[in-house]
Amino acid sequence: YGDHRDLHYPLRRQRQMCIRDSKTVIYFAYGHFSQIPELQFFYRDPRTGTWVGNPNLKPEVTVAYEVGISHKIMRDMAVDFKLFMKDISDYVGLVKTGEPPVWVWINKGYGRAKGLEIHLRKRYSRFTSGSIAYTLQWANGYASSAFMECYRVWSGMTLPIRERPLDWDQRHSIVMIANVEVPKGKHPVLFGKKLPDDWLI
Repeated sequence: YGDHRDLHYPLRRQRQMCIRDSKTVIYFAYGHFSQIPELQFFYRDPRTGTWVGNPNLKPEVTVAYEVGISHKIMRDMAVDFKLFMKDISDYVGLVKTGEPPVWVWINKGYGRAKGLEIHLRKRYSRFTSGSIAYTLQWANGYASSAFMECYRVWSGMTLPIRERPLDWDQRHSIVMIANVEVPKGKHPVLFGKKLPDDWLI
């Protein structure tokens, strides 16, 4: 069964600190996370396809940093602003080896994501609540999936020598959420018309 000192275990560490007053919170957060790769990458039988499992894979590691400020601008409304960065390493990728050659999974992938987010939140009042968030992000790395190296060779693509945009690199995104909720016994008036109670959209 081998030496237990060679085993790799997933890890999770988080730290956060903040400064606050009655309306504003300034914070910094740090996280160090690891997770075990998919089991197929450990145990895949070469007789089932082109790829061979590797039982010596290490956990995939993500280190995340975030700094931000949250400010209450009205009794029922607040705005958040944050900067974030995420370093990703030891992601599973393929390498061609042996004779006859086979594809074996190893820890070779890496990536980096960074950006900013502005989030406006409205707490429930006057029958409405909601939020709108804008995110600006850059995501670069070596490969977007564990199979990317194999696909590059099959398709005759040039292997990268530097980071390039990942498939999930989305430069701009806007997410809006709006809720209207009328509790039982309440009848809002719209354009002079009394609306029914006990409903939401």
